[in-house]
Amino acid sequence: MDSQSASLGDYVALGASPVARFRRMLAIFVMISGGCFTGLMTTALSPSMVAIKSHFGHDASAALVAQLVVTTASLGVVVGGPIAGWLIERAGIRQVLLAALPLYGLFGSAGLVLESAPALFAARFGLGFCAATIFTASVTLLGDSLVGGGRARALGFKTTVAAGFAVLSVMMSARIAEAAGWRMPFALYGAVALVMLCIVLFAVESPPREKGRAAAGGTGTMAVLILWPVYAVVLAISTITILNQTQVPLLLASDHDVPPTTIAWVITAGTLAYTIGSLFYGSLQVRIGARRMFALNLALIGSGVTILGLSHMLMLSAFGCILLGTGGGLMQPYMLNILLDRAAPETRGRAIGLLSPAINLGQFLSPLLFFLLFTNLGGHGAFLAIGITLFLSATIGLRTGVPAVRARTGGGGTQPTS
Repeated sequence: MDSQSASLGDYVALGASPVARFRRMLAIFVMISGGCFTGLMTTALSPSMVAIKSHFGHDASAALVAQLVVTTASLGVVVGGPIAGWLIERAGIRQVLLAALPLYGLFGSAGLVLESAPALFAARFGLGFCAATIFTASVTLLGDSLVGGGRARALGFKTTVAAGFAVLSVMMSARIAEAAGWRMPFALYGAVALVMLCIVLFAVESPPREKGRAAAGGTGTMAVLILWPVYAVVLAISTITILNQTQVPLLLASDHDVPPTTIAWVITAGTLAYTIGSLFYGSLQVRIGARRMFALNLALIGSGVTILGLSHMLMLSAFGCILLGTGGGLMQPYMLNILLDRAAPETRGRAIGLLSPAINLGQFLSPLLFFLLFTNLGGHGAFLAIGITLFLSATIGLRTGVPAVRARTGGGGTQPTS
């Protein structure tokens, strides 16, 4: 894996034998499946929330404990992302994956036996830390192995795989919890980690480029910090795309006297659109270019949010969720691709490591910022204001792309036209 390929087919074809080509196919699987480990943090337990609450009692504090058991892992992601990039620079992608995967399985499966809330919180924090490390390492491997259209398509597949796995894992964990109790879904963490560990042992090598990563030092830190415009856009977009899960249900409930299942189907339509949008990202990126892709993403998200702000009809609101989901599904791999293009190869791990904190911070700030808009403009007015802002941003983005500061070092990363 010592060279970059412009397509997935070319990358596989570089294998000198059938076994080598099969290993490269499995390596692609590792590249595109890192996001599954962060998604599984919540999806494995969400169907068991009521049972977890009952285990710790029946008052309000028990409900809080159950929620923290699930969400403490996100804190581990925020802390683990930046440290993961530093570890990759010093130990290499393969070694980091070989350390993080067993620990992911250990921390995740700890819920099978742990009884106290503090012990569960600690295990869940460790799980999130390892999930961020696996995600960072897999995306760094993708960036080191693929360029151009091949990288764009792989990033699109990556988002699609993560979204599809999230749906599958919710269904699996629900069945497992129903058949064997709320603790048994914790075993999913160990099973998934074991499968991926075997694949990494067989398929992932250490690229020679990693030998230069540790030499980046302070220069590498400056090269990463110079990417702040990309992180700022990621943070801003994260505050908006999460609205489909946090604010849209409340908006629909205030407008329509319908059962929760109806609202759930509307939200699911947006989630499905997110999955489909990410699947087509690679081909669209190649066809229309980076600047137009950025403007299209903003316009789709803005259209969806604007429709939600204007509409009081359920079907039209569902269409707004679909547009919002499609734009979000295209935007996530797009921003990953921009970050991989602009980061110098020797600092790519650190650059990717800061992405998860930016996303999580945006999602954390979203309810607070929306509350400020809601207080002054009301629910529909808040959506409309966000939509108009996005349309203006799309117009600017068509001319400028994602704001850029040059981030080249001696071996520098490329500065895309975006």
